[in-house]
Amino acid sequence: MKAVVLAQQGGPEVLRVKEVEEKKPRRNEVLVKLEAAGMNRIDIWVRSGVYKIPLPRIPGADGAGVVEEV
Repeated sequence: MKAVVLAQQGGPEVLRVKEVEEKKPRRNEVLVKLEAAGMNRIDIWVRSGVYKIPLPRIPGADGAGVVEEV
């Protein structure tokens, strides 16, 4: 599947669309095919280095889509 990946801190130019492995949902998880996703303020702070968290990561906690698998 394709995902926007943040591998280093910086401006919007550090975001890259990459092919990533699609993982099977574990117990108490669901797989959602996203139709839309947003970058919120926390994502921007992580990208710009205000919040230091382990990278790489796929930003975004806000989205809308269809449940594919439970």
